[in-house]
Amino acid sequence: MSVEFNHTIVLTRDRGKSARFLAHILGLGALARLVAAEVPVQADPHGRQPRRINRDDGGRGVYFLDPAGHGLEVITRPYGSDWDSPLNGVTEEVPGAAGG
Repeated sequence: MSVEFNHTIVLTRDRGKSARFLAHILGLGALARLVAAEVPVQADPHGRQPRRINRDDGGRGVYFLDPAGHGLEVITRPYGSDWDSPLNGVTEEVPGAAGG
């Protein structure tokens, strides 16, 4: 699956470090790479649902911090693309995920 930026804000202290991290994580299997790298993941931007992903709009969404502490989000469906999805509000555990 290719990566498409829906909206992007990348403020960083170390451009090279953050760029390398993003290039690695946003390749195929981003969630698997986050788990393998022991990067804590959560289903929400506030970290209230650690080691989980959200299923909003029938897709998958995950939040995590880059090495400089900047919050990032990866979603597979745009916000509001399926208001009637029975998966809205549902989260799933990520086996092997690091805690947050």
